[in-house]
Amino acid sequence: MKDYNIAVNGLTASEKVSRNLRNIPHSKIEQSNILRLSYMPYEVSKILSVNIGISIKTFKKTKLDKGCKVNIIGFRNIDINYLASDSDKEVHELKYKIPFSTELSYNYNDIKVKNVYVPVDKLQLKILDPKQLILETRVYVAPVVL
Repeated sequence: MKDYNIAVNGLTASEKVSRNLRNIPHSKIEQSNILRLSYMPYEVSKILSVNIGISIKTFKKTKLDKGCKVNIIGFRNIDINYLASDSDKEVHELKYKIPFSTELSYNYNDIKVKNVYVPVDKLQLKILDPKQLILETRVYVAPVVL
């Protein structure tokens, strides 16, 4: 496995995440995904940059006997720019949309979910072999409630 200096965009500093999530119910999702490139004509020789963005598909509040729960479904949108071993130093791009979901419980029922705060403070991408990458991320999910 080779390590390179890779430009990573879309991260939030861990200190800022800790400060923003203080006293707020949240989930932490740490995931490792193997990204297979069997359908790609070019093998990866060097990763140049990785961009991560989060999109929320839905968040839904469900009432319980005591309190409520909020279900959140979203995607990690990953764009990878890389050089291929057998191309003319042309930059190639891969796009992935990796789902995630989480659930948070509240002891009270009278909340309204206004938005969802979803910072990413860790992203690591490594080449396992020319047709496989491993992606590790840490995402926090916190409903903004009223």
